[in-house]
Amino acid sequence: MHIVQNAIQKYFYAVLMMLLAGGFAILLAELLITQHTDGIQLVAVVAASVGLLLVLAAFFVSGRSATTVAVLLLLLSVTGLLGTVQHLTSGDGDGERAIIQRFETGGYQPIAFALDDDGDKATPPPLAPLSLAGLSLMGSVIVIGAPRKKAAVLES
Repeated sequence: MHIVQNAIQKYFYAVLMMLLAGGFAILLAELLITQHTDGIQLVAVVAASVGLLLVLAAFFVSGRSATTVAVLLLLLSVTGLLGTVQHLTSGDGDGERAIIQRFETGGYQPIAFALDDDGDKATPPPLAPLSLAGLSLMGSVIVIGAPRKKAAVLES
């Protein structure tokens, strides 16, 4: 266990960035699997792809470039917040009622197959876009807070 702990401490930045890259990749896969690609939904696919690319770029940048990546990740988090608003106001237009109903019934179905009691397409999961916002914010904080030299991740 001590060996694993030392390895994680030595490569802490790289481990965190790999976890973030995995998070963006899983989010992107979920969006594609659930066919979240119709019209405005494509914004989420593009945002998850951009997030993945920014996190991967963070491995190779330093100085002002790292700051730029951090700011872009911070701006990307706004996409998740806007997506949350869009999810809350889509469907029957009563986002609050949809949230309460989902909590009362206990859980979600994949959005591509979610139907309400009348057999119509149900509102999308209202808080799902916050995963994009959270991953982006974490990435921004990690990139800003990491003490790094040029290509420190690759030289370690």
